[in-house]
Amino acid sequence: KKENSCNTYSTFLDLSITIKDKKFVTKLYDKRDGFSFDIIRLPFRQSNIPSKMFYSTIAAELLRTCKATTLLTDFIGTSKVLIQRIYQQGAVKKHIEVTCSKIFNRHRALFEKFDTNNKNIISKILE
Repeated sequence: KKENSCNTYSTFLDLSITIKDKKFVTKLYDKRDGFSFDIIRLPFRQSNIPSKMFYSTIAAELLRTCKATTLLTDFIGTSKVLIQRIYQQGAVKKHIEVTCSKIFNRHRALFEKFDTNNKNIISKILE
């Protein structure tokens, strides 16, 4: 069943795919974003899991977002939404900063496609 309304944009699984200047531009797509009610997608810090596991979910989501996203602006936008959601679920800014620094340093090659330094990315997603 065709769901897209034009030939230069479509969604497939969890990706939004656009053709710009004869190149594919991808970013994450989640149909739940259009729902009129809140959905719990990540654990709460106060839940019965170790704190390290709680912050590891942030790292995993940042990696998933990076792998699926072509443009820095889309990565920043999606990551900001993630960080705001995780704040609402009890995250502490200092621990998020440490988590981000670790993940960006460990997976430097993945983030090189954005052609900026890790500190710049971290400051943008935490503002």
